[in-house]
Amino acid sequence: MEYCITMEQTRRIAVWFNADSDEAAEEKALEIYHIKRYRHALAAPEKKQICQEADAALQAAYDQLPPEDKKHPFTAQSETARDYRLTARKLLDQKYTALANLCQE
Repeated sequence: MEYCITMEQTRRIAVWFNADSDEAAEEKALEIYHIKRYRHALAAPEKKQICQEADAALQAAYDQLPPEDKKHPFTAQSETARDYRLTARKLLDQKYTALANLCQE
């Protein structure tokens, strides 16, 4: 039989799969919905530390902006604002890479 589960987070996701019975389908649906490696990463104590360090570094970069750039840090065209946006992208990339590495443990 063919089954479908839908998950709604920031957008709706539909996953189609085949199973031999309703019990097998329910087990497969739970496996899909609660992927263990992601749940582990969300519950890991390292996650909080990774997020706190990235947020602190991002705040430190923001604090170095001049007052006029702090009003609109993502649209200001000064060199300082551009450097901030580049730093923010790098910090977020490092953060998400570290979180992705947690998923592989």
